[in-house]
Amino acid sequence: MRALTIPAYGETSPLILTELATPEPGPGEVRVRVEAAGVNPVDPFIRAGGFAALATQQPPQVVAGWELAGVVDALGAGVTEWPVGTAVVALIDWIGARSGAHAEQVVLPADHLAARPDAVASTLASTVPLNALTAHQAVAELHLAAGATVLVTGAAGAVGGFAVQFAAGTGARVAALAGPEDEQAVRQLGAEIFVGRTEESAATLRAALPDGVDGIIDAALLGESIIDLIRPGGAFVGLTPPSTPSPRVGVRTHALNVHADGRALATIMDAIARGEVTIREVETYPAAEGAAAYARLAKSGRRTGISLLF
Repeated sequence: MRALTIPAYGETSPLILTELATPEPGPGEVRVRVEAAGVNPVDPFIRAGGFAALATQQPPQVVAGWELAGVVDALGAGVTEWPVGTAVVALIDWIGARSGAHAEQVVLPADHLAARPDAVASTLASTVPLNALTAHQAVAELHLAAGATVLVTGAAGAVGGFAVQFAAGTGARVAALAGPEDEQAVRQLGAEIFVGRTEESAATLRAALPDGVDGIIDAALLGESIIDLIRPGGAFVGLTPPSTPSPRVGVRTHALNVHADGRALATIMDAIARGEVTIREVETYPAAEGAAAYARLAKSGRRTGISLLF
């Protein structure tokens, strides 16, 4: 099978389409023939060696990629719920995985899978699992009470857009921080209060939210500068450990490490198919053009997902 490999860690390391042995599923596992695999900022981080000390994979055949859409093509012992030929999507718990998603065939635990509805194309579906599950788990971590006010920073981004929708779906009042040009789009996702990003966003938020909020999902990584907005009894969810503040008296903080969850992903995919959850459009690249896909991540003004086609 072909896989997009990282032969050595480094920010400018080449990405090489390499022929690797076809993996075989073990007990409780499924092999998926990948049709499309999402590309996210975490993938260049992998290439640079960001998880080198933690990852199961090591050069010269590191395969990045945390999310995929494809078709089941082999079953391990004991797996009965995923017939060969079933269209699926999945998040890979990359750090401990044998391989990332940027490959023609990937083996993963059966409970990581969710069925892909016919109404959602594989290219679109491949950009859902990582960002949607991150947002879903962040909202769940807040433990919101009825009528709570939640601030989502980076609300027009890949995670933030889902977080706005999922928080609003709990009945929370959502305040959103994003670029001024994104106000209409973010309000359509469910934000009641919009705050335009500035060079002094923390001060701008304090002025716009003088009574504070009950929870923050910090997709913009503002961290310590905004934790004082949280009322006693509230919670702060950061998306990276370095950007997550230390706990305060009466304020709980949590650095989220997203994990695979097939059941939650199935619920999200069904909501997308029904038109209840909005997802971004996607730009696609052939697997052989992985370097161009990585380069596209770095360009400003992107409001789309990125997917590699296998």
